Amino acid sequence: MPCDIVQHIWKPPSLTPVAVKDPYHYMVETVAPSIRFTLSVNGYQPDKESEDQDFIFLIALNGIIYEIDDTLSVLMRNDGIYGIGSGASYAIGALQAGASWKQAMNIAAKNNVFTAPPFITHKQTK
Repeated sequence: MPCDIVQHIWKPPSLTPVAVKDPYHYMVETVAPSIRFTLSVNGYQPDKESEDQDFIFLIALNGIIYEIDDTLSVLMRNDGIYGIGSGASYAIGALQAGASWKQAMNIAAKNNVFTAPPFITHKQTK
């Protein structure tokens, strides 16, 4: 449900010149709170009893990827390698070992029954 709300209802805030100069601050101060607000007004209540994460979003802004988890923390990896979903740990491991993204996805699919092609990709340029 939170993924549907963010994908289909959430309207990303307008990008300002200040946001372009300090995109991480913009993600923390503007984007994450706007996601929290949209989830709240659309009836999403996190399951505080569950130890599993409810969601992880990858949001690209001007070619930089940010990870936002169910606590709405904004995270960035030092190596720039991201993956979400059931096969993410396999794919990230494969990428760190030198695999291409296509090879990494196929390795993840071989090791996780919930990961399977077709793999959908998007490319964002700065």
